[in-house]
Amino acid sequence: MERVRAHVETQAKFFRGLADSARLRLLVELQHGARTAGELARACGLSPSNASNHLPCLLECGLVEVDAQGRRNVYRLVDPGVAEL
Repeated sequence: MERVRAHVETQAKFFRGLADSARLRLLVELQHGARTAGELARACGLSPSNASNHLPCLLECGLVEVDAQGRRNVYRLVDPGVAEL
């Protein structure tokens, strides 16, 4: 029973990442390659703070990864299969 509960919780996190149009736009932009939060914000028509608020959700949901490059964080899809969703 505990395994089923954990699986359902994982699924809920995953679908939470897809449940917002701004997060979906961020994912669509990441299909074109890794980008910083600022680049993603401009490409999606979001304010930098709005994009920065959505990116942790996508990280927690397991849809994106982040690499620290100096003072900048660069985001990318965790797997190309995410783009097929």
